[in-house]
Amino acid sequence: MLSYPSALPDPELLTLKDGTQVIIRPSRPDDAEDLQSAFQRLSMESIYLRFLSVKKELLDEEARYLASVDYTSRMAFVGICKENDRDIVVGVARYAMLENVHSEIAESAVVVEDEYQGRGLGKQLLRRLVSYARARGIHSLRGNLQIGNDRMLDLVQRSGLPYQQHYVDGFWEVTIDLGVPDEELSDLGLPSTAELASTFDAEQCALTIHNTDTERAICRKYSIRVRKAPAEYVLAFTRQLLFKHGHRWQAYELIAGHNAAYLSLGADELEELGQGINSWWSTDSFARTLSGPAWRDGLVTDELIIKWAKSPDLWWRRAALVSTVAFNIRSQGGKGDVPRTLTICRMLVADHEDMVVKALSWALRELVYFDPGAVEGFIQEHEGVLAGRVRREVGSKLRTGLKNPKRKEAISR
Repeated sequence: MLSYPSALPDPELLTLKDGTQVIIRPSRPDDAEDLQSAFQRLSMESIYLRFLSVKKELLDEEARYLASVDYTSRMAFVGICKENDRDIVVGVARYAMLENVHSEIAESAVVVEDEYQGRGLGKQLLRRLVSYARARGIHSLRGNLQIGNDRMLDLVQRSGLPYQQHYVDGFWEVTIDLGVPDEELSDLGLPSTAELASTFDAEQCALTIHNTDTERAICRKYSIRVRKAPAEYVLAFTRQLLFKHGHRWQAYELIAGHNAAYLSLGADELEELGQGINSWWSTDSFARTLSGPAWRDGLVTDELIIKWAKSPDLWWRRAALVSTVAFNIRSQGGKGDVPRTLTICRMLVADHEDMVVKALSWALRELVYFDPGAVEGFIQEHEGVLAGRVRREVGSKLRTGLKNPKRKEAISR
């Protein structure tokens, strides 16, 4: 086995979202044969999308060139999995500095073996490549994509980094801005994320009146302060707020207010940010601010929310139901989604935990605005198992437009 310079990043062992373990490390010259094997396992579609043409094999000379990077102007990371007691290459991310142009721009590409696509490996490979390129003064990664390469466009979007997309000679030319290098954060007036979180916490603690308005004013101040920071910085800052200082809803709102940080959210990030939800307010803050909108906007799949609906933890089950609300509130971008909403409601229709029952009522009541007939049919179909609260509150919403018309009548008196 050949080695590579000791200054390079150490191999990183990761667990993908389906439980698969993968090692990401810099490429070595002796990877050439494994790259050829990986090429042979790619589908014709993946080959066409990666190489922009039909290609039947990766020649020995090509494989040696791709494996033998110089770790500066040309760099590659490989994803290694164990299969039949043998290490195999299942993904590659690489860049090459463009010749005769500005040295801060590099061409890049990411490819993942078909069997391993959809598990989050591409995102992890790109994350490692971006970090390495940024540290070496590269400001932009550029690549040409086939029209219809939606998977790669989705990967770019989920990176959380700003990008430009232009149609050039029959391809999408996509340029990713690597954001602000760490050494330049001071130019934005930003300290380390730990320092910023401590300052935020001190301002919160110094408030003489603690309520949503006074605390949200501080959130707005810091949202403006970090608006030009890269997504990674904002996520690191909000993790400090959440896990070290306990400012949960504030962390969620800061992420939601930073477009790049929000767009970088995936299943792994949401489940990390949802750790510790243990009350109706912490759960609803998470689901209404982050997970629901992320689901609505296609950042996560139905499978994630279904997984939560099956959780033994009642707060994750509540989060699944509350996440449906984002589909059905017009004022916040909801356009109505009967199938997704009722799928989650159906899974929890017989769950009589009080916090789950209340969330089920809420989910169905929000859907009434878009399809009262579907909600009425759901109530009739499951009348025998639904909790009384759900039948009563949703029935009232269908008849009067109100959850509790008697309470409004009493208030008006």
